[in-house]
Amino acid sequence: MPGQYFVTIKDVSKFLNVSRSTITRKEQKNQFPRRQQILGKRVGYKKEYILQFVEGTWSPEGGTK
Repeated sequence: MPGQYFVTIKDVSKFLNVSRSTITRKEQKNQFPRRQQILGKRVGYKKEYILQFVEGTWSPEGGTK
């Protein structure tokens, strides 16, 4: 995911090797970073939060533990 500030659910799914529905379920349970509106109807995840999630330092309260 080099050079991007936001990433799509498709990109995150490939990066984490999990299905989109798993990501959506975890997001709804507040166990995964929430998508944010980018432009118009486009939404994506902040790359920073996804990397923190992978490292185990992401927290729903403020981004990091």
